[in-house]
Amino acid sequence: MATHSEATHNEICAGVPAELKTRFQQEWVVYAVRVPLAEVATARRMLSPRHVLRLARKRSVVAPSPNHTASDQVRIILLRYLAGQQPREQFLPQESNFSTDFQSRDVAALVHMLNEERSGTRSSEANGAVTREWKESMFTTYPLKLDYDDFGHDDVLRQLLPASIPVPKAFEATGHVLHLNLRDVHHPYKYLIGQVLREKIPGIRVVVNKAANVGGVFRTFEMEVLAAVPGCSLETCVRENGCVFHVDMSRVYWNSRLETEHRRVIDAIRTLHGSTQTGLDADPRDVSRIDERKQMIFADGSEPLRDSSKLPLVTPPVAAGPNAVPHTAASMRLSSGQKPVLVADAFAGIGPFAVPLAKHGFIVYANDINPDAVEYLDRNIRENRIPPGRCTTCCMDARAFLKKLLHSDRLPIQHIIMNLPAEAIHFLDALVGSIAPANPLPYIYCYCFAHGENAYEWIVDQMNEVFDAALQRNSGKAAEEVNPTRHAGTDAAPIDRHSKRPRVDSFQLDPDRDQLRVRCVRHVAPEKYMYCVEFRLPESLARPNGSESA
Repeated sequence: MATHSEATHNEICAGVPAELKTRFQQEWVVYAVRVPLAEVATARRMLSPRHVLRLARKRSVVAPSPNHTASDQVRIILLRYLAGQQPREQFLPQESNFSTDFQSRDVAALVHMLNEERSGTRSSEANGAVTREWKESMFTTYPLKLDYDDFGHDDVLRQLLPASIPVPKAFEATGHVLHLNLRDVHHPYKYLIGQVLREKIPGIRVVVNKAANVGGVFRTFEMEVLAAVPGCSLETCVRENGCVFHVDMSRVYWNSRLETEHRRVIDAIRTLHGSTQTGLDADPRDVSRIDERKQMIFADGSEPLRDSSKLPLVTPPVAAGPNAVPHTAASMRLSSGQKPVLVADAFAGIGPFAVPLAKHGFIVYANDINPDAVEYLDRNIRENRIPPGRCTTCCMDARAFLKKLLHSDRLPIQHIIMNLPAEAIHFLDALVGSIAPANPLPYIYCYCFAHGENAYEWIVDQMNEVFDAALQRNSGKAAEEVNPTRHAGTDAAPIDRHSKRPRVDSFQLDPDRDQLRVRCVRHVAPEKYMYCVEFRLPESLARPNGSESA
């Protein structure tokens, strides 16, 4: 939820005060060279880019002053070298390439340096057409006026904040919304910081500050609006992996830093199925049968299902990238033939995995417990023109979602994505004994958080304990039953991250047999990392009552 009080409305919408902007009105004197209009391009080549002034919002080639007698035929090329002494109380934009090398020297020294450099490079010119020497009479000085618009947000905040307050460096842009995570020392200046960033960063119309950590069942967080264009909402639109996503971060979870990870998993799944999964290979009769089955599975009235789309939009598969799963496609490819490949996304959010996969021809079942997320997911399905029946959405607990999908021997799910790092490992028990004998063993992509140097061992231990506890329950060795409607995931066996497995015969994943891979995704906080665990569900876990596949 985004909040702000009526008392701060003016602070949010007013912008940076004019009296503060006047601090940035300055005038500097730089060296420049006068050249005929027809020779500007030649002169710029002679000077090379490293000598010409580079300032984002200023031109390096300007016309002389209006009272110049030949203003239409002469141009002035501004150089990066300051002339004269630096005025007090003035400062230069950091993004510029100003130099003080010739502030205490006359123009003759500058001309000598340029000619020396010119003589050293003349022999390398192919035709020797550019041979002129620089002369002092060609050089002049130029008064360069700067104002608020010529400084970047970093420069402005460095001047407006007290010297003891660091300039905020980390922020994330989602469409036109900029998301900050300010420290306590920034709070007295939060509205000023928000206004500067809104005015200085192109495309930004709303700036918000994270008021609490991501939490709760819906994985959202409270945010405070610091700056906004009047009438502009928090709903925005982003493009990722060839798809358009509508999102309101106050209602749903979204993290733009995960775009590369989304693409990696999508490409890995596509690569496993080679050229067979283009979206045009699926037999319409198979899609029709699958549609009937999913209606039968979820037609018990417990949760609504939604199908949304307009027109098909399909692209061919891509080759494996450098981050693809390091198993050969031949060894991992599922024998789907011409049949559609089914993917389950248990924590789908607004669809960063589900929508691109459906767009590429996979049959996707996308679930999220947050009704707002499912609302945006449906909208994104329509926006990206996913064909009818290609992506089915529902709003329910992930454990119940997985059990309902996998307990049907008519829905051969081949890939299961579980992107809820704080809890996903606890939902793995829903996979135990859930795969029908005739169905393939699915590949799992399970995300989690871990700390320290022994993250791999700790993650695998947690997974083994969850699987082992589920096997005990399924075999009658444990008294408690799993509550299929609880979202928090704590109905799995309690886990102590420092504990050791108490039984020598407890279940163990086999890295080779199960194609187990633990991959670091990103650094979240000091000593805290996000990981993706990829593996193929073992036969001993997958089949009910230990039955073998057909």
